[in-house]
Amino acid sequence: MGTKHSFEWNIGQRPPALQPHSSAKLKLIDHYLAQYFNTVVPDPRSDHLQISLVDGFCGGGAFSTSTGDIVPGSPIMMMNAVRSAEVRLNQLRRKELSIDAHYYFVDKSRQAINYLRSELKRLGFGAQLGTSIKIIEGTFQENYDQINLDILSNSRAGRSIFLLDQLGYSQVPLIACRKILDTLPRSEIILTFAIDWLIDYLSSNSSFLKGVSPIEITSDQIGRCLETKGVKGHRYLVQRLLMRHLQAGTGAPYFTPFFLRSDDSGRDLWLIHLSKHPTARNVMTSSHWAIQNISIHQGRAGLDMLGFDPHWEDELQMNFEFDRNAGDQIQSALRTDIPYRIETLDSHGPVTFDAFQRNIANDTAARIDQIECALMDLHHEKDVEILTPSGQFKRPNARLRSTDRIQLARQLRLSGFKLTNGE
Repeated sequence: MGTKHSFEWNIGQRPPALQPHSSAKLKLIDHYLAQYFNTVVPDPRSDHLQISLVDGFCGGGAFSTSTGDIVPGSPIMMMNAVRSAEVRLNQLRRKELSIDAHYYFVDKSRQAINYLRSELKRLGFGAQLGTSIKIIEGTFQENYDQINLDILSNSRAGRSIFLLDQLGYSQVPLIACRKILDTLPRSEIILTFAIDWLIDYLSSNSSFLKGVSPIEITSDQIGRCLETKGVKGHRYLVQRLLMRHLQAGTGAPYFTPFFLRSDDSGRDLWLIHLSKHPTARNVMTSSHWAIQNISIHQGRAGLDMLGFDPHWEDELQMNFEFDRNAGDQIQSALRTDIPYRIETLDSHGPVTFDAFQRNIANDTAARIDQIECALMDLHHEKDVEILTPSGQFKRPNARLRSTDRIQLARQLRLSGFKLTNGE
């Protein structure tokens, strides 16, 4: 798969070569971090932000390119993102913003740790070692509990981002994700998961079951997956079963699983984002849209993202690639699917835009602005009605607010029209 964990760093030698897959991953995460800071500090009166950034499989902090350049790995990228955010956010502020960032860099390779320490000193971060930068030799599994406690001792809010770029699929136990999200109120997790590896090695033998015990897959679940072997759509079905298992097992209210394109390795890798708020999910989803030709979603464009379609292989657009064509697909699919969803939600009266976002967040690859656009189109076409809190119809071209109320169009109800999915 060509992840950084299969590489070696040795002081005095060039760092390992950056593979295309790892480059794509770093671009996506870098964009996410930039948008994250733009989102969490919108108020110009804010003058302080405390955050912890954890890289659970940090490597040596540098890669070499085919042109001979040295480029930062994920630990240095995190630190550069904080530095850039401070400069960018202070450009238009009268009151200067300070980002108080604490870093936890973890790797089991002593060579990688020594190289990272040397690289941090070379780049001028040496004074922070042992204070705001903690370098930990060992596995993430051995150290996440102490990291959680340390973060909470610095901040009750526990604002944190965990980058868990594991090799394979079982180095990050689901219990670790649950504990992070349970104990740190404002935590987010970015987790890579080598789904193709797991599907290729699926087995009911005891050694495989022991190997997947950290991700809590039972023998019954393995049996269900194995039953689909040789069946049309086998991999597609197993992916859906495992997506639902991971969301339930991590306890994440908001779950974003999209594939990273892997032309160099021939294998698919999930980049999973786990969070507690739909805004956080939207930041990650927007990053997939912004960094095109990197991400793929295999499935529908509308509000049944994780549903299984037995005819999926017959569809011309099997891969949803977050490009302009995908943007057209998603607007069309949303306009079709949204009225059906509203009908299921407004039996007790209109639903607020905020409640609607929360209801559909895990069901779509759409950004919030794309959802808003589809809703306003439906409102204009009188398929749905959008009302302000005072009961007035929403004006065309107005921005939706969280308290605006959405309901099925009145004339559809009066005419006795009943929406039925598939008709």
